[in-house]
Amino acid sequence: MKLLVQASALNKDYKWYIGNLYEIKGEKEKAILEYDYVYQRDNIVYAHYNQRIQELKMNPSQLMTELHFKDRRKRTLILLKGIDNEASATQIGRFEIKNQ
Repeated sequence: MKLLVQASALNKDYKWYIGNLYEIKGEKEKAILEYDYVYQRDNIVYAHYNQRIQELKMNPSQLMTELHFKDRRKRTLILLKGIDNEASATQIGRFEIKNQ
């Protein structure tokens, strides 16, 4: 927990794992506070935090029993390609999907 708290000072994404640990310890209200802290700062990117809050409120006995790591580095990129070398920068000829 100590390391996660230190990491969350640099990157608020780690509050997800702090909340997970509170759930594992059976401290539902503390978990909700961690999730809500991040959700209130960006309710679009962190919509899944609110989803977890609602799950805990509806089913308080369904606490996590293990840490769930989400690898946010895996992304799907859409690469836009021009029509040809002579085309203007706003003309899109095709696109490619690339998983990272």
